[in-house]
Amino acid sequence: MNYLYDKDYVVCLYENDTYVYRYGLLKQFSSESIHFIIKNNCELIVRGINLVILKITKEEVLIRGKITSIEKNEKNE
Repeated sequence: MNYLYDKDYVVCLYENDTYVYRYGLLKQFSSESIHFIIKNNCELIVRGINLVILKITKEEVLIRGKITSIEKNEKNE
C-alpha cells in the first residue's frame, strides 16, 4: 500500500480553497462542515468557517472558506 497517495480520492489544500477529487457522494453540507462518503466504509469531513462550494462536478468539488480540520473516519465492519 502506498501511504502517500491514495488512488481512491485526492484532497488538495490551497491558500483559500480546498479541492477534492473523486469525492464519491456529498452526504451533508453546511457553512461549517461538508461530509463526503468516499468509499462504502469511509467518510471525509471538511470542517471550517464560511464554507461554500464554488464548483462541483460528478468527480470534483472546489470548496472556499477557512478550513479548521479535515477528518477521515473509517468504519470497521
